[in-house]
Amino acid sequence: ELRELLDAACRIDHAGLVVLTSRFPFADLASYLGRGLRTLDLDRLSPEKGAALLKRCGVEQGTDEERGLISEKLEGHPLALRVFAAALATEADGDPTRLCSVVFDHEGLSEDEPLERKIRHLLGFYEERLPPQRTLLLGIISLFRTPVPEQTIRTLARQLPSAKEVLGELSDEALHRELDWLCHEHLVLRDHGRADGEAYSCHPVMRDHFRAALLARDDSVASGVADLLEEQPAGTGTVDIEELQPVLAAIELLLEADDFQRANELYQGRLNDGYVFMTLPAPHEGMQCALDFVADPERRGQCEQQLSRQRLAFYLNDVGLFAQMAGEPQHAARFYHDATEIHRQDDDKTNLSIDLRNYADLLSFLGRLGEAESAAREALTLAGEIEDDEETWKSSAYLGHVLSLQGRVGEAMDGFEQANVIHKRTDPDGAELYSIWGTQWAELLVRLGRMDRARDLTQTNLEICQRLNRGADVARCEWILGRIEAAAAQPAAAWRHLDAAEAIMRRGHVLEDLPRMLVARAELHCREKAWDEALRAAEEALRLAAPRELRPTHADALVMQGRIVLDRALQRQTPIDIPRAQDDAEAALDLARACGYVWAERDALALLGDTYDALGQADPAAANRRDAKVLTQRLQLDPD
Repeated sequence: ELRELLDAACRIDHAGLVVLTSRFPFADLASYLGRGLRTLDLDRLSPEKGAALLKRCGVEQGTDEERGLISEKLEGHPLALRVFAAALATEADGDPTRLCSVVFDHEGLSEDEPLERKIRHLLGFYEERLPPQRTLLLGIISLFRTPVPEQTIRTLARQLPSAKEVLGELSDEALHRELDWLCHEHLVLRDHGRADGEAYSCHPVMRDHFRAALLARDDSVASGVADLLEEQPAGTGTVDIEELQPVLAAIELLLEADDFQRANELYQGRLNDGYVFMTLPAPHEGMQCALDFVADPERRGQCEQQLSRQRLAFYLNDVGLFAQMAGEPQHAARFYHDATEIHRQDDDKTNLSIDLRNYADLLSFLGRLGEAESAAREALTLAGEIEDDEETWKSSAYLGHVLSLQGRVGEAMDGFEQANVIHKRTDPDGAELYSIWGTQWAELLVRLGRMDRARDLTQTNLEICQRLNRGADVARCEWILGRIEAAAAQPAAAWRHLDAAEAIMRRGHVLEDLPRMLVARAELHCREKAWDEALRAAEEALRLAAPRELRPTHADALVMQGRIVLDRALQRQTPIDIPRAQDDAEAALDLARACGYVWAERDALALLGDTYDALGQADPAAANRRDAKVLTQRLQLDPD
């Protein structure tokens, strides 16, 4: 939702302003730089503005000059100034100059000390003077990376051993008043309008300090939070990532306490061994949670020592899997590689086969089709050596998908058919390929014009995935069905399916699949001659695919954008736009040929033929159309 809002804000023609502050660049908005997007390096507050902020926060004693000197000492950092004002409120004399001397000068902190150390020291001073109930509430809120519902705060306040002695007797109203006070002092942010009521969070600097303080005060906090989850339902039926935040916080805390065994039990039991992140889908949260187990060499060593070497490789693979879904392919590649190395060293053919087919899928998205084929073939060979039917049909289907992208249609169909035979024989219900393997097969069938077969396969796939609550797979099925209905000139049905796919992909930020769905939306808009909407969809697909090096999708989006520009120019009789379509077609052609993606190569050649024809250049038009026809013939199966 935020991505859509920002994208729309950057495109509006009328006056409007959205202000974002972040230490990190907004990669998906980079294309708007110099147009709708302007970047500013925000300086810290000047002494005058810092003095004014202190006065607004209740620091009224002393002069503006004295307040300005305090602001300079704190380098005009707004959070530090607010904490200073809050700390001053705990001092009976209310003298800011004296407080500044007590906090800094008496401790020998010089002007040259890093701001981070100054803030840390100021927070420590303030914490010592806060009433214990407020310190504990800040600590509880700081346990969570995301806003925590008030109900969860109440539960932890009354049941955590370190908190219940102080907070256990507070009524709901009294606890809410304490939260109100923290919000009023700008120490905590309140999030309104959630289905589970109000939720609270705090600045990362505050979070780090009060979280560490709570953990230092009570080393049983991690296990205490985990204990409170025992009566909660398992994550298999979860429909909202917010329901999982206590579980994610508990795992994070347990790992910080070096209790990998208990964290692993939560991951397996409450998160269905990570599968819940696929069903929601919630790949970013899944990636972060799995990464907590293997973030650095020390964590990896602990993971292997307390769990097992095999479990270490499992978490490495899960980071790769969720990073791929989340549109971070380079991150995924590193973790897939590390998992693969462990299984190679251990000669674990079953898990090595899994690693290789996952890696083959990633490489196919990146357009590294030769490497993808090698990985898929090795996975299939290993599955055959250990006579594992499941690994055999999965690897065979992945190989079929990679071959289909290369335009080796006969071999690709053989791969899918062989996988389907084994799947039907071994599946308890005798079902055909479903989940991602079914949608990959259906995608090839759509390209070959076998719409009835593709529809039957995908409709059954959709019903199975809905029953199994596989959100990411449901979205892929809706995407395929949308393309089928669009080709059948059923726009109303096509939009229903594409809208359903988009809702899931955007809600879960499944950036691996979202640009492909946007290309399908652009094509449907183009069919309806809704040029502006078509271009917006194609441009967003390019913004998502290009920086992530999703080269086949990038090529498809370029062809689609060029087709929209050309068709619009012909209808509106604006020949000045035609060279832009030519540029898109040539860029797509180069990209498709570089990675061996034959379908986009064929489509780019066809677009070039039409573009040259529109420019009145008959010879290059005929040459490109001839090349496109050769590829079209090559991509057809034998009629028998």
